[in-house]
Amino acid sequence: MDAYDTYRQWKGWSDEPFGTCTDLQRNYFAKEMVRAGVVGPSKILELGFGNGEFLEWARSVGHEVLGVEIIDSLVAEASANGFSAYLKDITAEAFVEERNIDVVVAFDVIEHLSIREIQQLLRSLSPALSPEAVIICRFPNGCSPFSSATYNGDITHKTLLAQTSLRQIVEAEGFEVARFVNPVRSLGRIPPLKWLIYLFRDVLEVALGYLYFNNQRWPLDPSAVAHLRRCEAAESKV
Repeated sequence: MDAYDTYRQWKGWSDEPFGTCTDLQRNYFAKEMVRAGVVGPSKILELGFGNGEFLEWARSVGHEVLGVEIIDSLVAEASANGFSAYLKDITAEAFVEERNIDVVVAFDVIEHLSIREIQQLLRSLSPALSPEAVIICRFPNGCSPFSSATYNGDITHKTLLAQTSLRQIVEAEGFEVARFVNPVRSLGRIPPLKWLIYLFRDVLEVALGYLYFNNQRWPLDPSAVAHLRRCEAAESKV
């Protein structure tokens, strides 16, 4: 049996309605979009939309949204809820019919792909993107000593990416890592002590960067977020 045959059950997505999105998730999605420069209604493609939390949020705030998944029951659920959803493997031809996509979102997706598959994905997406499009990826952070539980906790994971290895992959396909950072912290109302703990983590990153990484701060959260842009788009922003 393929691991994806039972993936929906293993993730617990069968226990709640498709598109269930908490206030904490909504706040997180909104902050990640603003940080990526997505401030108005956009055409958004989500890769691996899972139980549809981001799809639901994006539609609720006025974005045109479509998604792809490899689990057929999730595609059926998304379609039943009025989303443009497609069952697709990632190949060089997967998005050939799409045009002018402004944002591609891949939350916890590219770690499920091999290096070759990531390259195929970028090759497939490139002609479908608008000139200033951004690809937002979140994945286990290969720069962090704290990512092991996240990466090794799912047998479908194939590739652990650090900032430099991601650059090596995407630059070969005409893209650039415009940003490599910790995920936005969307914590709601938390005790002041928690804020102090996160402040300490930020200070620790700066200190370790000074001591070990040639005075460059490296994100050390268990997951990282990267913004990818085509090289010509990145150059036009300079």
